[in-house]
Amino acid sequence: MPLQEQNTDTVKWKKTHLTWNFHLADANTLKLATYAFSIWAANTSLTFERKTLNPDILISYRGGIHTYIDNKRKETIYSGLFDGPGGVLAHAFPPMNDPMQSTEIHVDVAEPWHIQLNESMSENKLHLLYTLTHEIGHSLGLSHNYRADSLMFPYVTDRSVWKWPQGPNHRIHLDFCGPIRGHMYSVITDAYSKWIDVKGRAVKEYTSTWGVPYQIVSDNGPAFASEQFKEFVSRNAIKHTKMVPYHPASNGAAENAVRTFKKKFKLLLKDYTRQDALCKYLFHYRVTPHCTTEKSPAELQLNRRLRTRLDIIKGILKRRPNLIKVGITDL
Repeated sequence: MPLQEQNTDTVKWKKTHLTWNFHLADANTLKLATYAFSIWAANTSLTFERKTLNPDILISYRGGIHTYIDNKRKETIYSGLFDGPGGVLAHAFPPMNDPMQSTEIHVDVAEPWHIQLNESMSENKLHLLYTLTHEIGHSLGLSHNYRADSLMFPYVTDRSVWKWPQGPNHRIHLDFCGPIRGHMYSVITDAYSKWIDVKGRAVKEYTSTWGVPYQIVSDNGPAFASEQFKEFVSRNAIKHTKMVPYHPASNGAAENAVRTFKKKFKLLLKDYTRQDALCKYLFHYRVTPHCTTEKSPAELQLNRRLRTRLDIIKGILKRRPNLIKVGITDL
């Protein structure tokens, strides 16, 4: 269940004391909002104060096609919309740095919010504290962060951040990339090992090597809504989790993988054929330690390190240590 992210472009506030208000909020909601701002105050150099007139950050419940609260804005209708329970929870805007306008946070009024400062709530409720604290981060100029323990990690359809898988092939994230020089690519990321596969016939090629995963996460693209794909996941007892249309950010693993692949692959295509560039990218990615796990994808996926040219050079240096003195450029 994603939180819609506005493009912040790393804009930050030009002051450290910010004011806020939650429009027409009751006492419990104001208490919760105060606590959400206190979390940011405790972890940054910023201070916050509630102010009902012309606050820097203005929060409100909105629904469907909706307006801004601040009537000083040139636009009156927000270009996006809320799609009712189970869709987008909230969206926030980057710092305005304009004393005449407020930066707004909109929260979907149709969601079943839990607004108490405790963890005890019914299963069908959403904790407003988690969502609001996240959206305040966007209003401070922060974008999504794909570390699962980050406040700025995008939330997903099961109303929580992704749980850490038990091992390889428990959950894979799938997305498409391209066209790049006339070719489309399916990018598959294993949530546990961070192993990436880039395929043509994505899932069938993947399962022929790794077997059937327990869960596939994708967007709502036509390929994943087809009867053929539905039959495939049903026949193989795969849980298929789909992100809501137009808001794919909660599929962060796939989004990150596509972004990284596209950037590196285009650079490699300048010097290599398409197949050689793909092999080179995948090999270097799979042997490089990942920032989240601090191990290479190969170590977690295969339970062993892949042998590289660096291992070969290390072996030569052990046998011929004098090469360190004369150089190894000719190896």
